[in-house]
Amino acid sequence: MADVAAETKDAPRVFLFLQGPLSNFYSEIAKHLIDAGETVLKIHICGNDKMDWHHKGAFDYRGTLTNFERFLEENLTPFAVTHIILHGDRRPYHRAAIRWARRYEIEIIATELGYLRPDWMTIEYGGTSTGSHFPNDAETIQEIASKVSDFDSKTIYSDKTL
Repeated sequence: MADVAAETKDAPRVFLFLQGPLSNFYSEIAKHLIDAGETVLKIHICGNDKMDWHHKGAFDYRGTLTNFERFLEENLTPFAVTHIILHGDRRPYHRAAIRWARRYEIEIIATELGYLRPDWMTIEYGGTSTGSHFPNDAETIQEIASKVSDFDSKTIYSDKTL
């Protein structure tokens, strides 16, 4: 991966993708980042990660969860990662990556499906669930809701399309 390290040297931002939703969605985001001149890296933790990724700069992790943080420290720290993008910040490998990222003040971008409503993906800085910045009191939520337009609540995707 030395050639990837050389490529990241002058890049303004370096995005590290971990496991994403079961689709090529993260690969599509990566394409846009690459087209914009950003550096993109990826860690494959399982076979589906590899199947849905279509770019260079990927590492195949074959170790244990216990050693994942050390793997990040030894292999990814030299790339000066600025952002981690991951799906579901409660997954064990993602929790390890978040611990590593916080030591280096790396921005965490977490995605989740159906978090607010079906057919939509939620993207939050720092984390989802207990790490979410979304307000948790009804009055604030209602105030925000009053400022947005109505939306079509019709189901866009269903299990029947699979």
